[in-house]
Amino acid sequence: MKNNITVLFVLLLSTVFTLNAFSQTLDLQYAQVQNNDNEYPCIEVTLEPTPEEVKAAWEDFIKDNYDVKMKGTGLFTNKDVLYAEQVKFDAISSKEMDFFTRIIEQGDNTTLSVFGSFGYDIPISTKEYPVEFEKMETITKRFLQSYLPAYYEEWIENTQEKITDLQDNNKDILDEMEDNKKEIEKLKKRNEQLKEKLEENNTKITETQERLDVKKENFSGLKTRLNSFDVDQIKK
Repeated sequence: MKNNITVLFVLLLSTVFTLNAFSQTLDLQYAQVQNNDNEYPCIEVTLEPTPEEVKAAWEDFIKDNYDVKMKGTGLFTNKDVLYAEQVKFDAISSKEMDFFTRIIEQGDNTTLSVFGSFGYDIPISTKEYPVEFEKMETITKRFLQSYLPAYYEEWIENTQEKITDLQDNNKDILDEMEDNKKEIEKLKKRNEQLKEKLEENNTKITETQERLDVKKENFSGLKTRLNSFDVDQIKK
């Protein structure tokens, strides 16, 4: 029963924590981001999934849909800013460009910032390159449309499974409690029987001890009488 209660507590704690975090409000905005001592205009959005989850999904999305490989994560690296330098990103521009995405943890959420440049000090902005900037925004929106529904559907499915596990665990606990109750009643009845047997044995012990004391006393008198016999005076 202790193991069942432990499992129930862990599942409840996990579910409560996740429910508290489940408060996504999708709001794209224009912002500024620092990278390599330069400031870049960016499209920024706050998400619930962890930075690791967002990075993996973003890399796959950019590679699968635009044939651009982002760098910055791998077996021995996990940078905040993913990058693809001097690439042809046709969905944004026909010119070579640097494409960046900063994905960082902020509080309980993850901030995704998308930005780019046509050189070290030529950032893509709404003022200088409005078309290219709008295309980066469109790519960001397409990613959100592709990623978030699947993320939340999986979250909802997993959470429903947790609820089902909790309900199943509750049933197991109630069944075990009922079995224990029956076992307790059984043991209680057995204890009553044992108590009666104990009292019966104690009565027998008292009676037997009394007979033993009498027998010992009789035997002591008998030995005294036997020792008084003058057997040497008896002729053979």
